[in-house]
Amino acid sequence: MAPMPRIVICATSWPPETTAALAAKVGAPVATEGCDYDGMLERGPDGGLQLAVRDGGRPLRVDLSSARPRADDLLVRAIGKGRGVQTVFDATAGLGRDSWTMTQAGLDVTACERLPWLAELLRDGLRRAGTEAVEVVAGEAIERLAELTSPVDAVYLDPMFAAHSKSALPKRELQLLRTLCGAGDDAGVELLDAARHSARRRVVVKRRPSAPPLGGVPASSSLQGNRVRFDLYTPLA
Repeated sequence: MAPMPRIVICATSWPPETTAALAAKVGAPVATEGCDYDGMLERGPDGGLQLAVRDGGRPLRVDLSSARPRADDLLVRAIGKGRGVQTVFDATAGLGRDSWTMTQAGLDVTACERLPWLAELLRDGLRRAGTEAVEVVAGEAIERLAELTSPVDAVYLDPMFAAHSKSALPKRELQLLRTLCGAGDDAGVELLDAARHSARRRVVVKRRPSAPPLGGVPASSSLQGNRVRFDLYTPLA
C-alpha cells in the first residue's frame, strides 16, 4: 500500500468554522505557515473544492462535465445493465467517472473511495454536476463491503494499473492520482474475494487489454475494448 499523502486544509478559503469542519471530516490539519504538504484542499474560482499540489500545476478536482456516457457504453454492458443488475458498488471510485457513467445509465451506484479527501472532492464534483444519485462513502472497500446490510447486484473494481512503458503518458489527473494514492494491485486478491462474496450477480474488473487478470485469478469471461478490458467474475456463496 502506498504511503498516505500529506494533505492540509487551506486556512483562508472558508470561514473558520467551515474550515474546522472540513478538516475534521477528512482527517487533515489546517495549513500553517511553512508547513510541508503534498496537497492542499482549497476553494476554487467557482466555489468548488479542489486540491492544489506542490508543483504548482493545475489543481486536482472532479469535473464530470466532459463525461458523456452512451447507452451502449462498454462498461454499462459489462456491469450487466438489462441483465438483472440495478445496484452497483464501485469499490475504487477515484475521480468518479465510471460511477457517473453507470448512474447516467440508470443504475443505483454507491461509490467508495478509501481516501477521505478524495471522497470529498468526489462529493463536490457530483454536487456541481447537479446530481445526488451517487452515494459516496469513504473508507477501505473491504470494510465497507463487509458492512453492507444486503448484497448488491454487482461490484466494480478499477485498480489504478501502472502506465505501460510503451504507452503515452496518461492525463494529468491520473498522473496526480498515481503520485498521491499509488498505483497497482496492492490488495487485489483480497478485494476481489470480498467483492465476490458481496455481489449477487457479478463482479467486474477493469484492466488494460494486455494485463493479466487481477491477482492472477482467471475471469469467467471478458469484454474487450480498444483501450480497456472488463473481466467478469461470478459471485462466491
